[in-house]
This record gives sequence, structure tokens and C-alpha cells, in this order.
Amino acid sequence: MSSDMNQEFENIDVEELTEEDEAIILGSADEVSISLEEDEYFDEEDDKKFKRRGRIFWGVLMFINALLITGLLYMNYFMYNPQERDLCDDNLFCGKDLSISSSELSGIVSSLENELGVTIPEEYKDEYALLYAVMENNCLTDSEKQVFYNFIDVIKDNPYLDREEAYRSLRNVDVLYKCRPYMYDKSIQGVYAYKYESIGIFEKDEDNKILIHEGLHAIFCNEKTDGLPEYFKEGMTELLVNEYFEAKPFLELENYPLEIAGVKMLCEITSPEVVLEAFSCGDMDIIAKDMAKITGDIEVAREALKSFEYSFLKNKGELPDDKKDLTYEQLANECIPVFRGIVSAKYEESDRRRISYFYNEILVGNIFYPNTYDSYVDDLVEFGTDHKAYFSSKLKQQVADKEAMEKLSEKEKTLTK
Repeated sequence: MSSDMNQEFENIDVEELTEEDEAIILGSADEVSISLEEDEYFDEEDDKKFKRRGRIFWGVLMFINALLITGLLYMNYFMYNPQERDLCDDNLFCGKDLSISSSELSGIVSSLENELGVTIPEEYKDEYALLYAVMENNCLTDSEKQVFYNFIDVIKDNPYLDREEAYRSLRNVDVLYKCRPYMYDKSIQGVYAYKYESIGIFEKDEDNKILIHEGLHAIFCNEKTDGLPEYFKEGMTELLVNEYFEAKPFLELENYPLEIAGVKMLCEITSPEVVLEAFSCGDMDIIAKDMAKITGDIEVAREALKSFEYSFLKNKGELPDDKKDLTYEQLANECIPVFRGIVSAKYEESDRRRISYFYNEILVGNIFYPNTYDSYVDDLVEFGTDHKAYFSSKLKQQVADKEAMEKLSEKEKTLTK
């Protein structure tokens, strides 16, 4: 960790881990051989019988092996092989706007109120109309629909979402609970194939965490957003999962923790609104243009973002062939000085946003070490967790209320002394 980073970070106001959180972090066919002893007294007939039995035995064994191989191929590939379907083309939206009359919307809202058992406020009728796609989707079970209905707060907080694409996806998406295909890494719990409007879930999902993650992919992943960097797509998706659905939204240990920290860095370099727009529209240049307000050169911003992406790819051993010789030092030197320059120009040293940037830079810096995840966990134990909400309006309010209560409590303690 560099000395200037320590200087920036030494006054960071992060919440110390509880004993429970620290416990969570630290807790975190037989061979068959056949021998045959020749006997000089075997007569010719016995010899023929023995050979015939041997051929039968080996034939049966090969047949069993063929069945096993076929079964494995079926379980690991064909069981999750989404097929093209006749997808529904009906859509209530054109881009971000509704394309139906007010009377039609009233009928849809009435149906949704009966289905969800809620009264839909006037100002959120457009947002709830997206859930009509879920209600009309015959590919989803009732329990799966209940999970998707809970996406309403994610939708309400996002003014940049292409609702036409999201409606199409939610209207057609199906969920397949299958064995993991052989071509996927064992760490992959599920996938969303937007070309087929299909979610594949490869592990037990009793708490619906996998379905929620892939369901958010279904809302945001389309032809326009497919080209976004992988770390950005996964980090944003899992950050949304944490903020909207997790009881411990700031303790990021399981899925894409470094990618989440990388997204938070971008939020402090620009703003959460800029990052959410880039994610929803599938355009990293939205971030680059905002960075260029400080750098004065959009190419500098673009190169910094690309080097940041390459750092994550190198950590996974997935750098393009023409970039495989790049070292971590080279990659860091192309992006970190640019990021720090922007943050230093935008914020005073005591600014909460500047402090959060350097906190997350420390976490992301673990991709430069051999034992990346262990080093990340060590940093969490040492520094605690940064309790800051970026996208969920409800979580932001909870954090603000908690901070207000803590300040009030401190003031009362001071007055009683």
C-alpha cells in the first residue's frame, strides 16, 4: 500500500466489524484389474469359452462406459441448452416511455393491484407497468413471479432504464434449473442468455439469490449493453443485489467483491447517477465524458478505463493475446494516477466521497497480489466496512437516519457530561 494512499485513508470513517461479521469473514469408478493365469492343461474348447466370455465382458464394460460418457455429456451440456422460442412481441413501451393510452394503463394498473395486493401510487404507475410483463409471462412459476415483482424499487430508482428492452425480456424470460454445463467454471452459479431470454440456474437456490442476480441481468442485459466490460456488468449487478435485497448490504464477501469495489471507485470518480446511466445504456463513454471534465482529454479517460478493465481481466487470466505481456504495474500506472487526479481535483481531503474512493482503491488493489481474495478479507478485518449506499433510495435513507441518530446520541452524551 503506498504512503500517499495511507495518508488519504488514515482518517476514513468506516464502521468497525461486529463480532458476528468478523466470524462470517474468517469462517469464510474404482479401477478393476483382471489377471489370468495360463494353465497348460486347458483344452481347446475351454480356451474358446474363456475367450468368448472375455469378449462379452469387455463388450459390456465398453457399453457401460459409453452410457456413462453419454450421461455426463447430457448432464453437463444438453440439460442447459436453451432453445429458440417464439417470443412475444407485445410491448407497452417505446424506449423509456409508455406507448399506450391512459385508459389502457388504468386497466393494467387495476390488474396489477389485484395481483400484488397493493395500491399503486399515481406517480409510479409507469414503473409498475413494467411488472405487467412478469404477470403475463407464462414461462414463470408463481414463486418466480413473486421474486421478479420485488424488482420494483430497482426500477423506480432508475430513470435511465430502457423499459422497452426490459419489458420484452421480462415478458419472455424463462428459468431452467439444470446441471452446470461442462464449459462453465465451477464458480458460476447461473447465467442469463439474453439471445434466448433464458436463465440457467446450476445450484440449489433456496433463498433465490441466484435468481435475483440473473433476474437483474434480464432487466439490464440486451444487445446494447452486452459490450460493457465484464467486471462492470457483474459488479453493478451484484451491488444492486446487495443494496436492494441483502440484510447485510455492505459486507461483500461472496459474489464479485472486487468488481463491486471497482464500481464504487467509478461512482466516486464521477457520480452514482453517471455510473447508473452508463450501465443502463451500455455506454462506458458516458463515464469517460464525465471524467474528461477534469482531465480535459476524453482519450486519457478512455485509456484509463480500458487499463482498469484489463487489470480485472489479467487477474482472471483473460487478457487479449496482444495484451498478455502487460504487467500489473503498467496497468496501474495507466489508470490509478488519472483516477486520483480527478478525485483530488473534485473533493477536499475530508470529503466523504474522496475517502470512500481511497477505501475502495485499497480493496481493488488486492488484484495485484497473488492471494487476491485472502488479501481482500485481511483488509476488511483491518479497516472494517464502508457503510455508504449508492443506488437504493431506501438504503440511503436508512444510512442517513442511522447517522442522524448517532450524531444525536453523541450530542446528548456531550450535554450530560
